[in-house]
Amino acid sequence: RFRILDLVVRKAAKDKVIMAGCGAESTKETIDLVKRAADTGATMASILMPCFFAKKMTDEIQERHAYEVADASPIPIVLYNNPSVNAGVTIRLPLALRLAAHPNIAGVKDSSKETYVENLGAASDKFHIMAGSAAYFLDLMSKGGSGGVLSLANVFPEQCAMLYKAIKAGREAEVDELNTKLIALNSKVSGAFGVAGVKAAMDMMGFAGGLPRRPYKGLNDADKATLRIDLEHSGFLS
Repeated sequence: RFRILDLVVRKAAKDKVIMAGCGAESTKETIDLVKRAADTGATMASILMPCFFAKKMTDEIQERHAYEVADASPIPIVLYNNPSVNAGVTIRLPLALRLAAHPNIAGVKDSSKETYVENLGAASDKFHIMAGSAAYFLDLMSKGGSGGVLSLANVFPEQCAMLYKAIKAGREAEVDELNTKLIALNSKVSGAFGVAGVKAAMDMMGFAGGLPRRPYKGLNDADKATLRIDLEHSGFLS
């Protein structure tokens, strides 16, 4: 993990934010990961809440964990809200409002379509709510969100950045066209095939996707052919 982070830090433009995933099942381990990420050159840390004992992860416990990590972290942290992969552990508005009070907690990446609108109630110029999916990126932005950390941006970074810029500039026709294409692709890439689809699509777009880590499998030839047709139809792959 840290070899990859070091490579990213060395290759990235100096004005880019480097956010490192540092979630772990204990507060101490999370703090250790955050400090190591900062030493490696990360400028922010993304924290997924512990979830092994999910029923015990009350708002109070989540708040204490986040505050202790933020207190110890040399870089700002972003909480990653993704209950569908985190055993149901969820950040909702009452907790988000308390998290927003900490000066070293920069915001929440919300990958839950059930909570992102609610959590926008905590948004401010110092506490950012970001979309975790292209499926509702535009809706979140239109309601006061700050941006997104999108799986689809691994495949279409330029197009996702173009959509963000078009939204900020108020270019409605461009927004509608790009958003329609990206939502459709989101469904056909990660929606249909998961991480294997993201990686295969990255390969097709000229990036280094490779294979998923085991136990997950890469796409078979038939699924790759289907995916390639979808990318070609979007106009993003020639």
